[in-house]
Amino acid sequence: DWSSDVCSSDLFLLCEVVPLPAVFASIGAPQARLVRRPGSILVHVHVPLSEADPDAAARARAVSVAGIYEAAEFAGVVCRAATVGSGAESGGAFWRITVTIPFVFDEIV
Repeated sequence: DWSSDVCSSDLFLLCEVVPLPAVFASIGAPQARLVRRPGSILVHVHVPLSEADPDAAARARAVSVAGIYEAAEFAGVVCRAATVGSGAESGGAFWRITVTIPFVFDEIV
């Protein structure tokens, strides 16, 4: 439940998109070849260390993020099974858990 966090300036997410090398997935004439562009979306969930149980707070939100992206499809991006990582201190004031969502994007070139 994120409703109690809507006005909180302490909780934040940091998102990254990490591309991997593209590969040809089909052979054909120009403008008829399929290129598969894989990668990962990384969502770093940060909660303050001042939380009563920062690992549980970050993990609950990370699981929520995983549920949003897992098997989602948008703008040609197809997301795969998400992984919720282990927690670690981040910057001395936050506890961080990273959600990794692999994806593929197919493009005709």
